[in-house]
Amino acid sequence: MDNYLDKAEEQARKHKLVHWNIEKMNATQMDFDSEFDLISAVLLLHEVDPLCLPYVIRNMIRALKPEGTLVISDFQGPYEQEEGIVAWSAEDIKFLLKGICEEAKVSFEPLPAGKYPKELGFYACYVKKSRIDDTKFEQFMENYKEFLERKKNESKELRRELRRQIKERVTKILERSDIDTKNISDEEMEKIKGAIEDEYGIKAHKIRLLNNQIEFLGDKIDEFSSGTRCAGVD
Repeated sequence: MDNYLDKAEEQARKHKLVHWNIEKMNATQMDFDSEFDLISAVLLLHEVDPLCLPYVIRNMIRALKPEGTLVISDFQGPYEQEEGIVAWSAEDIKFLLKGICEEAKVSFEPLPAGKYPKELGFYACYVKKSRIDDTKFEQFMENYKEFLERKKNESKELRRELRRQIKERVTKILERSDIDTKNISDEEMEKIKGAIEDEYGIKAHKIRLLNNQIEFLGDKIDEFSSGTRCAGVD
């Protein structure tokens, strides 16, 4: 992180910016109020502790000026082999905003990948300054476990669908329906490798990522149930 801050300072000096300030702080503790025209969170939110995510988004919205805009861009689904992350979709962000703002002013733009757009897409989300409803937010956080469980169940459903797609393709290749990893011979496995398209390798990769995501969400649900909350938030 410090290296990024050094690079940002280097760029500010290079382009001879007149008024600039670079500061490192915990986003869950930001207390800016109506100070910025633009705030960006690009490939950031999937790295945030799920228990802290609503607080980070709330603080960014609070920091916007009346006509300010928050730009969020991130993976639409699991993308990289990382531990302890959750890929929050555009719909997840929209759902969170409903629990934070009186009336969320938000629009989305899909950013499909050049290859395998259905599996490796991104999105851009534009959030205009909205009034924060503290009562609604407190109620949302009291029931935050439901949001985490919703995400976990959606991840399981996506995993099931990807497994179904792979099995359907393998069934066609082998021309038999009793497919099971225990009853596929070495010869059949070579046949599968030679005939199956690359996109199914991406699907298998996403299944592995979803496994990690589901396990991590389960841990966070257990933490929340035991009384653990976002560190650093009063």
